[in-house]
Amino acid sequence: MVFIKNTLRELKAHLAVALVGGVAKVLLSFLIISTISDFVATTHETSLNSYIILLSGVLLSFVIGFIANDRVAFISTTVTRLLREHLSEKVLRAQFTEIENIGDSKVRVNLTEDTSRVANVIAMLPTIFFSLCYIFVAFVYLLYVNMIMFATFIGVLISGTIIISFVVRSMNKKYRRLREILDDYQNHIAALSLGHKEMSLNRLRRSFLFSRRILLTTEDIQKSEYEGDRLSFFAMDFAEALVLSMLVLMIFIANSLINAPIVELSNFLLVILFIRGPIATIISGLPNINRAIISLDKLKQITKLEEVNTLDDKNTEKLPKTFTLTLENACFTYPKTDDSKPFSVGPVNLSLSSGEVVFIVGGNGCGKSTLIKLICGLYLPQSGKVGLENFDSSEEEYRNQFSAIFSDYYLMKDVISEFGNSVDSETYDALLEELHLNKVVSLESDSFSTINLSQGQKKRLALFQLYVENKPIVVFDEWAADQDPFFRNLFYRKLLPDLKAKGKVVIVVSHDVQYFSQSDRVLKLLDGELKESQYEHSDINSIVKQFELESY
Repeated sequence: MVFIKNTLRELKAHLAVALVGGVAKVLLSFLIISTISDFVATTHETSLNSYIILLSGVLLSFVIGFIANDRVAFISTTVTRLLREHLSEKVLRAQFTEIENIGDSKVRVNLTEDTSRVANVIAMLPTIFFSLCYIFVAFVYLLYVNMIMFATFIGVLISGTIIISFVVRSMNKKYRRLREILDDYQNHIAALSLGHKEMSLNRLRRSFLFSRRILLTTEDIQKSEYEGDRLSFFAMDFAEALVLSMLVLMIFIANSLINAPIVELSNFLLVILFIRGPIATIISGLPNINRAIISLDKLKQITKLEEVNTLDDKNTEKLPKTFTLTLENACFTYPKTDDSKPFSVGPVNLSLSSGEVVFIVGGNGCGKSTLIKLICGLYLPQSGKVGLENFDSSEEEYRNQFSAIFSDYYLMKDVISEFGNSVDSETYDALLEELHLNKVVSLESDSFSTINLSQGQKKRLALFQLYVENKPIVVFDEWAADQDPFFRNLFYRKLLPDLKAKGKVVIVVSHDVQYFSQSDRVLKLLDGELKESQYEHSDINSIVKQFELESY
């Protein structure tokens, strides 16, 4: 990943210390091993000073190794932190449609499991790095000790590596398959938690989800993971057997073929035994490395997201007191799926002025949610224009003029005021009381004390947040659907007129025909086409009758 490479470049000073320290520790370790081997092989008495020097070398090796490990640990944790921040930032900066196309569950897997796998391998870097250093210096040392034995050693090692590479390739296929299955499993887990009420009421649905979905998926996960881990253990055991076989082979060559001195043989065997650990470390890390590579490949869908949003604290540019929002021949068409005709909204020609309350009505699937996303700038028109008259702004600045409560809204616990500063709780206490929330929730350090409330109460908290944001254009997507008659009446007859009096454009998606009289205009969608409906506000029965005749 380019981001990781660039981050490592920025940490090059720490990387240099780690590299120099790691190599120095490895060289010093082999010098100590060689000295110990000489002590063992010598027939002369070793002086006390020699032992003191040797122990000093061990102490120096410890200090150098700690410094190098400290820098590598700093690098790995820094890269992990910056990677998590980078991926989160990419999602926040991305166009809404791109995140929608990827899908909520896949984004969550990317930002949790995939990121964690990459982070785990990054955390392994110190051990892998020093293992490679040990192996490299060991090769140089073995070449110095005896060229014939080293050539034989390398030949056997290359043969074994070729075999292991085939195993790793097969292992990679198993883990790639496993990663694909985990996307399905994530969807089933979402059904477990988010659909628990429905599951509790339907034994057949519970049984189907468990036996036909979860059990089959977990069996696939277990099978792929087992097959991958099995190959991993084979690679580790094969490497261990290869090293032990080389010990036997080196003894045979030294004693039977080349009559190598005992010192050379002992040094050779001691070094091979010494690098068993580093080799095992690298081989055992292969499953994690393979899974991290697969996760990195999956993370590309996040890193390639186009950035259209900023993350600065700049206040939203103020609109004049009177303004007009216009759509000119605006169209949006969803991508074609299967053999069905792609659904389109538009062309839409619409003008909305400040201080105007507009209701949008229509049957299910007629395009109401698509239209309000188009109006809000979440969907960009594929033809035509959407914007504010006499207000030249970027797409992001345009979107920042809106506050919306969608039908599938997400309630944030943090309360963000109009200018990003602290919320004056006294100013909004009256609104909390009017919404009958003052006894169940309070503001604590610019956050709601709790959001574990009923669906209706959560929507009223979202409405409170909308008031605090104080944006010039507000959108309600069937807000009153979860409210009792009292709060529904409060919303239509008091809060909407209040927002209108503040000079806001108020867009309400609604099916509450009895409250159509509270709107300035009623716009009706039918199969993606918008038309204005005229209702006699004085006669509720005629409104209901006319609405039924026109619709669905």
